[in-house]
Amino acid sequence: MIQKSTLAALFAALLAAGTVQAADVAPAAAPAKALPQTLPEQVVAGEYLGFEDFLPAPPEKLGEGYAWKRAADERAREAGVKLRATARGDLAKYDAESALTEMREIMLSEVIGMEISEKATPAIHRYLDEAIQNARKAMRNAKAKHMRDRPFAQHPEDETCRPDIRDQLNAHVSYPSGHTITAWTAGLVLSSVMPSRGDIILKRMYEAGESRWICGHHWQSDVEAGRNMAAAAFAFFVSRPDYPEIYAAARAEADALIEKKNN
Repeated sequence: MIQKSTLAALFAALLAAGTVQAADVAPAAAPAKALPQTLPEQVVAGEYLGFEDFLPAPPEKLGEGYAWKRAADERAREAGVKLRATARGDLAKYDAESALTEMREIMLSEVIGMEISEKATPAIHRYLDEAIQNARKAMRNAKAKHMRDRPFAQHPEDETCRPDIRDQLNAHVSYPSGHTITAWTAGLVLSSVMPSRGDIILKRMYEAGESRWICGHHWQSDVEAGRNMAAAAFAFFVSRPDYPEIYAAARAEADALIEKKNN
């Protein structure tokens, strides 16, 4: 058996003779780097890592290749006008109320048959409210970037399903839909702590987003962008250092609520 010292001497001789170049020798493997961690100061400061940048621009700003998508927005708007005279239009009118957490809790309470509120379910309320506020901060960045007019700015003859609040909406641009962002965030939050009711929760929050183009308050593509923004913001929210504690408290409260209803 060749001794290690003999091999080392032979290798040194080969190097000296130029038979083996130093560059031919593989360097020692670098020590593995630790994975980056979420910085608490980023979360506290409300930095959303350019969430507004992953959204494409509204269809009319994407060029002729996306004319079909702009046409789809117009067709949806026209379909929405017709739907307003139906029961679906009545639901859209109801859904046009405030996008704040309290309104989402009322809608969620109705669909699951259990009260969700700051008083009745403080842990779930905290989860909902903090996730929604997180998403709405990301939304404001996106709205400021894209500055899209609402449908009724191009169709002033359309009074929408809520003419009493139409003019108030002029102060807020259309893309992405803020109501959709809060609704879809609320759906993601509550379905995560009530997975057995996730289907009806997400169905209702999906409908709340669709109500926006039916009402004429948004283009259909605003609604689609709102769901994407909500999903991205929620993914960031669950990376927060305090998320496990927020989730555990809300899940325990939800489990107790379901058990009480079932007994």
